[in-house]
Amino acid sequence: MIEPLDKYYLKARFGDPSMGDDGYLWKCLWGATLAKGGGSSMGTEYVNLSNKSLSVQPAYDLKTKKADIENANARLVDFIDKLNTKQGDNFKNWIVDAMDVDQFLRLYAVNILVGMWDDYWKNNGNNYYFYFDEKGRAYFIPYDYDNTLGVSMPNFGNMGTEHVVNWGPSPKPVLLNKILAVPEFKAKYIQYVSELISPTNDLFDFTCSTNRIIEWQTMISPYISNDTGEDMAIVDQPTGGWSSYNYYKLLAGDASGEFPFANYFKTRIVFAQIQLGLPTNQNAWMSDTAVKKTDLNPPKFVGTGDAKIESFGPYFTVMPVTADEGCVVYYVALPANAPAPSPAQIIAGSDAADNPVPSKGAFTLAPNTLAMQGIALAKPDTAYKAYMTAMDWAKNVQPAPKVVSFTTMKQKYVSPQDNGDTLTFRFQTSNTNIVYMRGEFNQFKLSTPLTKVSADMWEVTLKKAELKKNTVYVYSVHPHGKSDWYPDNMNPSIHVNGGRIMSMIWWDESK
Repeated sequence: MIEPLDKYYLKARFGDPSMGDDGYLWKCLWGATLAKGGGSSMGTEYVNLSNKSLSVQPAYDLKTKKADIENANARLVDFIDKLNTKQGDNFKNWIVDAMDVDQFLRLYAVNILVGMWDDYWKNNGNNYYFYFDEKGRAYFIPYDYDNTLGVSMPNFGNMGTEHVVNWGPSPKPVLLNKILAVPEFKAKYIQYVSELISPTNDLFDFTCSTNRIIEWQTMISPYISNDTGEDMAIVDQPTGGWSSYNYYKLLAGDASGEFPFANYFKTRIVFAQIQLGLPTNQNAWMSDTAVKKTDLNPPKFVGTGDAKIESFGPYFTVMPVTADEGCVVYYVALPANAPAPSPAQIIAGSDAADNPVPSKGAFTLAPNTLAMQGIALAKPDTAYKAYMTAMDWAKNVQPAPKVVSFTTMKQKYVSPQDNGDTLTFRFQTSNTNIVYMRGEFNQFKLSTPLTKVSADMWEVTLKKAELKKNTVYVYSVHPHGKSDWYPDNMNPSIHVNGGRIMSMIWWDESK
């Protein structure tokens, strides 16, 4: 269950006369860093259902008392101005009156332990509410916790091992930078992290946390059957199939923070202990005592031996994979006439002569669940064989690799096309009425539409100065109101995250 932040939330949390629930509530999204000069990003959301590109989503979006937006803006601008200009004891004395600092320190201790990176600290002022009560005091309220407990991307880091004090980029966003610069506040923050990971407090402790999870699983298990036939089993599978760290588990695994058998709770606790100079559980947790040699049977692939691999472009393809138990799947793709590698060579990412190969990978797989695994390849119009083997949590390895044959597509057009100072990106489809390019360069927003230049070809030209090399992007295709994400089919530079394929921005520096 998710509790919405609305007037009922405010009444429940701020209904006491000392605060007041009829204040100004701001929803703060990417860019709401509380840095000076943010006034132009304040307003109210406007949604255009017929043309999403005309919608307006300000970084600071007023959700209550919209008729009083001038006073609401003035209150927020005044807070931002004083936050950025006050120094030393003047800042310390002001901030404890202007904002609930202790609540902020407590919630951020929780934030970093659950691994919330899509937030104010790590992701440029994203995903929080800022509430001014009727007395004018501010409260920081985080939200949107789907990307937690190990789910992350390489540019944000491994959430189980990131430093609990140096969590985000340096310098920190202004609110954190100035609050944690006060020795008293920093000491409180460290104290709260230490209290959370202490096993005596029944909070962020491995045994207590996993016991709660098991209780919740038992409670909901009679009700998970549904008409779709999907997600009808409770398994300790990695969270967020798109995550670059999708090897994390919650009930099993060790404290290494590394592929393939890491436990998120153990890893986060041990690394926090090390970073804060506390006694650690490292020796006890570096081997997973939950994985015992009672299971002697290796995993088996189900129905994938004869499955058809679907080619989405000349440089990548998608391979359907299903296994009868939770496992790690290792694969290599070799030219069709190459000798077959052994399971040990597949796990090592090498060919039959022990040479490293470029088209290789590994991913975790839940039992009896279809995964569509992307494979990056080197050449268009080429015959390949994909070799797969699997290892379960008891480290039983499948002795006979599965083999699937396929041929990559021919190169049909060029994308991206390097024009010198600009790049032209293209996408071919006829079953749509609008296509957007979304990526790290525009925070995956619906702000960069492609233009239809022929019956089935869409394109957009962007300045290199507005882009960054080696960052990912996709095309968001909207066939009559629906939305699907696709990589750039003709781009040879590919990023594979679990089963999700994205394209990489690149260009020739010599041009």
